[in-house]
Order: sequence, then structure tokens, then C-alpha cells
Amino acid sequence: MSEARISIARAPHTSLSYFETFMHVLKGNVGTGMLALGDAVKNAGLIPGALLIVFIGIVAVHCQHLLLNAFRSLKIKYEVDDLEDYADTVELCFERGTTRMTHMAKPMKIILNTCICISQLGSCCIYIVFVAENIKVVTDHNGYVWNIHLIVFMVTLPIWLLCLIRDLKTLAPVSMAANVILILGILAVYYNMLSEKLPPFSERKLIAPPGKWPLFFGTSVLAYVGIGLVIPCQRSMKVPDDFDKTFGVLNIAMTICICWYTSIGFLGYLKFGEDIKGSITLNMPQEQVVYQVVNLMIAISFIPMYALQFYVANDIIWPAAFIKFAYLREHPVKGERIIRSILVLITFAFAEVIPFLSLFISIVGSVSGTAMSMIFPVILEIASKKTSEELTTFIIVKDVFIIILSVIGMTTGAFVGIWDLTYAFREHYGV
Repeated sequence: MSEARISIARAPHTSLSYFETFMHVLKGNVGTGMLALGDAVKNAGLIPGALLIVFIGIVAVHCQHLLLNAFRSLKIKYEVDDLEDYADTVELCFERGTTRMTHMAKPMKIILNTCICISQLGSCCIYIVFVAENIKVVTDHNGYVWNIHLIVFMVTLPIWLLCLIRDLKTLAPVSMAANVILILGILAVYYNMLSEKLPPFSERKLIAPPGKWPLFFGTSVLAYVGIGLVIPCQRSMKVPDDFDKTFGVLNIAMTICICWYTSIGFLGYLKFGEDIKGSITLNMPQEQVVYQVVNLMIAISFIPMYALQFYVANDIIWPAAFIKFAYLREHPVKGERIIRSILVLITFAFAEVIPFLSLFISIVGSVSGTAMSMIFPVILEIASKKTSEELTTFIIVKDVFIIILSVIGMTTGAFVGIWDLTYAFREHYGV
């Protein structure tokens, strides 16, 4: 691990308070997947849908704790002070593991970094498209028919400025403002769902046909992909131990997320039934000005989410570029701005050029996102146990179960994405 890599990676980091870190973790986990959970519950039924959202959330949080436990224990065990991120943790775990594992250290790090970059930058592309499309829905409804490409360009400008911010401390107020806007928007969605009497349970599927359950897993697993922010947030705290203690940032923030996800999925399907859309905001009455404002509020709140996801990917790409190019080493501040601008430009280009981008991203993201969120933490736990006494039967059974759950999420997410993409191309191009 290069000294240059260490110094530039740590330079932007400043001490975050408990509340600032909490805001980042909350914002980093609440993505567009949350808005699709009503549609997910439709595929499982009210009862199993709600219970499984909670269960998958608990598994996701457990995997985040596995990562943090490995990160902390490896630093202490091998007295390594320069352990920086998720991929470094995986690499060190395999380097110091059994003889059979040593040669896999570098490939595992490369695979994980690739998964993280694809997942994080793919999410960034989706956020650009999501914000632009929601703005276009409102402008079109009010007689201002703007070209979607122009809106994408307009959305990218504030995103680019946000991404020039180099540390999480400066981003904290932006995250807090975005969380407030998002909460107000979601409260309006709840008001719409609860302002009139909800349909009786008898009008909804309490338990959907098992054949549709895989579609539920594909959507719900992808709603919990905030693991990339875990180590950056933990190592940026004033008191790092406050991050993952019993009533620490991680548990409190994720408990709120799980409750939020469960309620919006359950109530969304109960309210709208088979008419529930892929994003619950599309079920809001767009003829009413208040819900047009809600659409804009929710869309705008996802702009800082781009910056948080971008931070994780840049934390991988920038150090590698710094080491490789002499100009960046000579002008580190200007160089990082250039790299950040190039990455934003790449996501902008993908959002502008590729048709049905969100469907492409969901296919790749279902694999890379699930791998980094659930499979790699389990691999870390298994690889770090060198003796049969440490690797108990309970751990083996638990980890195998998580891997099976992850594979189901990956395959069904990819299948649904390919199915939807094929349908979209047929509808649009008549093929």
C-alpha cells in the first residue's frame, strides 16, 4: 500500500460528530430503491413482503457489522495503521490468511473495487436520470415541454459543484438539508396514502403466489446497498467507536431505514394495490400542485445522494490515478478536481446517451451491489477464521444462508432487469 495512497486518502477527512455521521448514513442508504418497495410487496403479498423487508434489512446491517469487525480486528491484530477502506480490508485479510488464500488477495481487491465503482457510479447515473425525469413530469404537466437532455444537463451542473467538495464534514449540512426535504416529501406521500380510508386487507393479496417472490427479492435486496459508506464514515468520526456500538450511528440509522422501508412498502401496496407503480411518487395525483411540489422535493433531495455515492467511488479511483500520473502528484488539489470532474462528466454522458440507462444499471447493479453488500462481508468473516474453533457450525450455516439469499437477489434482479430491458426495446424500437 503506497504512502502516497495513504496521505492523499486521509487529507480530506475531518472529524464528524455523531449527528453529522448519522445524516450521512441515513442519506447514503435511502435511495430510489425505497420508492419501489410498494411494487416489491405486490410480488410477495402484504404479510411476507413486510416481514421480509425487515429480515433482509437485518441481514444487510449484520453484513455491515461483519465488515466493520473485520476492519477493526485486522488493524489491531496486524498493527496496520494505514488500512483505509473496504477493499484494503479484503486484501489484507487474504494476504494474512492461509497459504491457499494469499494469491487471491490482489484479484479479490480488484474485483471488489470494480463492484463498488460500478455500483456507486451506476447509482449516480440513475440519480441524474431520476431527478431529470421527475422535473420533466412537472414541467410537462404545466405546459413547459423541455427536452429531457437539456434537463439532464441542468441537473448535472449543481451535482458537479457538489462533487468538488472533498470531505464528508463539508457535505454534512447538505446531507442534513436533503434529509429534511426528503422527509417532508415522504410525509406528503404518507398523507396521500392515509388521508382517506385504506382498502380492507381482503382486497389485497396477503400472500402472493411463490412464483413471484423472486421479483420481490430482486427489488428489496437492492434497497440495502449503503455498505460502501460504512468505513469512510466510521473512520471520519471524532469517536469512531460510536459508529457501531449498540446505540451507535449504524444501528440507529438503519433501524429508521428498515421501519421507513417497511411502512412505505406495506402502505403503498395496501393503498394502490395492483396499480402501484415502480416509483410510488408516480401514484401521486399529478394534477394537484402540492404533489407536483412533492415530486420536485423528492427529486432534489437525491442530488446530495449523488455526492455521497460519488465520494466512495472517487476514494478508490483518485488514489490510483494519483500514483499513476505525475501531473496529479505535482498538482494534487487541481488534479483531484480534474479527476472528479471527469467522473461526473462520464456519468453525465451515460445519462445523456444510453437509452433505458436505469435498466442497464439495474442489471449490473443487482450483481455488483449485492456482491459488495452481502457476499464479500461473509467471505471476510470466513477468511478471517483460521481455525475450526473460530469457524463454528453456526457461522458456517449463517454465512451459507446469506450467500444463498444474495444469489437469489442477484439472479432475480438481473433477470427482471433483462426482462424489462427487452420489453422496453421492443416497445420503443418495434423489435
